[in-house]
Amino acid sequence: MQVEILDIVSEEMGKGIDTIMIGIKDKYHLSIGRKSITKGAFINVKALGVSTREVKELICNRLNEMLISKFSFEVDDIYITFDDKTEWGYKGQFIGK
Repeated sequence: MQVEILDIVSEEMGKGIDTIMIGIKDKYHLSIGRKSITKGAFINVKALGVSTREVKELICNRLNEMLISKFSFEVDDIYITFDDKTEWGYKGQFIGK
């Protein structure tokens, strides 16, 4: 799943995979309000640079399609957030404006 998510985000953002961070944690307790989600996904996309709303919508659509078709997640149990980063520390160096 991690490679598929990385590929989708990289393709839609037009960025190299070395500027995108993907983390996956299995058996993570997820709830929204009082609703406990037993089979779902929370994805936080962190990428160097700022992306447009259109790009984020494409990523959401593709990630939803992949999670529903491959893992039978319900669309109501998939949450995706975006953190555009203009500053990043990597390989002992500061990257930013």
